[in-house]
Amino acid sequence: RNKCLVSDSANLVFIDRPNIVITKDTVLCVDKPTLQLTTNTPGGIWSVQGVNPTTGLVTIANAKIGENVFTYTHSPNTTCEQRLSVKITIKDPGSTIVLGGDIAICDTGLSTYQLIGFSPSNGMWSGPNITASGLINVSLLKRDTAYNYTYKIFDVQASDCSASKSIAFRVNSLP
Repeated sequence: RNKCLVSDSANLVFIDRPNIVITKDTVLCVDKPTLQLTTNTPGGIWSVQGVNPTTGLVTIANAKIGENVFTYTHSPNTTCEQRLSVKITIKDPGSTIVLGGDIAICDTGLSTYQLIGFSPSNGMWSGPNITASGLINVSLLKRDTAYNYTYKIFDVQASDCSASKSIAFRVNSLP
């Protein structure tokens, strides 16, 4: 009496988790506008500030200087969910340059003038009558004329990554 029989069937299909590969850890310069993160298994979601979650396009200006960790999640909220992370380090060599202010000296007969107080020390100076280490041949400069000197540094960890800042230098004639 009141025996009820209910039956149903289902097919279970077991799928292999894909072997996901994403962009390798990278160091790049802040002057690059974008970086495309890649994966061999589209359809997942990229996360962290500065990245388009669907396309993986990183806008460098929206990321932070230094180390950024971007995570790719494939098949989120399922038993097949996989998360992989990539470290992108953004370098800004210009943030470390310290030069001080413009310089004006009186013509006292000096033949050279050494620029000092700049950092980091691994940069190179350029401009009229100056050595890479910042020694100006004052005897070759016109008096009462401003000259621009540029200090340039390179970040060897990021390809084509450099920055520069300039100062003005002037030799004033004696009154």
